[in-house]
Amino acid sequence: MPRTGYCLGKGTTVRLHRTLLLASGVVGLLLILPAVPMEVAGTRTITYPFIAGSFVIPMDGQQPDLLHAFGLVHAILRRGVPVYRVLSPPAVLLKVDPLGPRTAFDGGPILVWGTYATEFFEAAAAFPGVAFFRLAELEVLDHVLPIRKPTGVLVMKGGFDWGHTEILLDQLGIPYDLRANSEILADPSLLFNYALVVDDCNGWNGVYPGDAVAAAFRAFVAGGGHATFTDIALKDMEVLFPGHVSLYLTQRGTYNVTVHTFGDAPSQYFGPDSISMFTEIDGFVMGRPIADGVNVLIDLPNYPAGFQRTAYRILAAYFTYGNGTVEGFAYHPFEQTGAGHTFSSVLYGNTFVSAVPFLPPAPPPVPVALGLPTPPPAPPVPPPPPPPPSLSLLNLAYTGYVFAGFVGLGIADALRTRVRLRAREKIPVRV
Repeated sequence: MPRTGYCLGKGTTVRLHRTLLLASGVVGLLLILPAVPMEVAGTRTITYPFIAGSFVIPMDGQQPDLLHAFGLVHAILRRGVPVYRVLSPPAVLLKVDPLGPRTAFDGGPILVWGTYATEFFEAAAAFPGVAFFRLAELEVLDHVLPIRKPTGVLVMKGGFDWGHTEILLDQLGIPYDLRANSEILADPSLLFNYALVVDDCNGWNGVYPGDAVAAAFRAFVAGGGHATFTDIALKDMEVLFPGHVSLYLTQRGTYNVTVHTFGDAPSQYFGPDSISMFTEIDGFVMGRPIADGVNVLIDLPNYPAGFQRTAYRILAAYFTYGNGTVEGFAYHPFEQTGAGHTFSSVLYGNTFVSAVPFLPPAPPPVPVALGLPTPPPAPPVPPPPPPPPSLSLLNLAYTGYVFAGFVGLGIADALRTRVRLRAREKIPVRV
């Protein structure tokens, strides 16, 4: 009996300690949150706390199903749950084993607060091969990219369906809409229903789509949207966003390429620096000269460039335009094999889940989106008439002083009169 009582008392004490520890953690978190600084707005990253029990989706060698991890993230977002990607390099050290040392996570691990356990497990049930961990203690992390909305994806198709970006989206489990280019020509404002627009090969094949579509594309990206152009549709990129890269014809073959990262959302990557990639004939690759501000993701120094000639070529690159991003890919993921398929698809996947971390851009005014003539600006509002001249007012302060002066004079006169009267009275004297 004493032992049983002792065990119960010990259990109660342990539960009490855990309750106090949780309460102190919540109080500490409330103290931390007001002090969390925002970084430069252009980076779209913050410093953010994560409570013990928060989920960690690795995006490096600890993830056995790297591509479906993007599908899981998109599924979580569709349930209204925000996710947070810790941009790397450098790798972030997280405590996921209560008894072990901290573990390094590279490639942009993705975290979800533990309070969304129900939604997380519901989404994860459709992606059983995706690995995840849980934090063993409170962590306050830097370089965190908040993603609060699922990326709405539009895949545009031209006269020939050669890009097949939808094959990768299906593989990842990310929903999308397919529309013919003719639909965008008829209503350019459709672009503003999405956060990511993929102009899939062959696109418009470099034919200028008209002022309405060109203006809508530029307004869409400048407002914070993301536009991707694949293979032959790179010619559309040059038409719509000219002067950033030069284009050259592709050659059929498999080539060893180098992958570059810059620590931002489009370039999150963990894998070999050199991979093998395939390009098809009669497509387009990018090359020099390139403008300042173009970030090269994949390149090689010795791509075929004519009879017994090679030259520097670029297979993936991106640049900012206003508040958004324009990205070009000279390859198709479905044509890649082995590690080349996985790692080259990651660069697509980054955009599929974080094209716009906050909200899709608002559409421009209807005349601009539809290419209609812009109405003249309204005449300026005339200024209001001046107020009527004001009447001078009596200063009551001075009035008080004057009144007080008169009262003072009256009292003084009364006193002097009384004194004079008393001075004239006869005083009897007894002898």
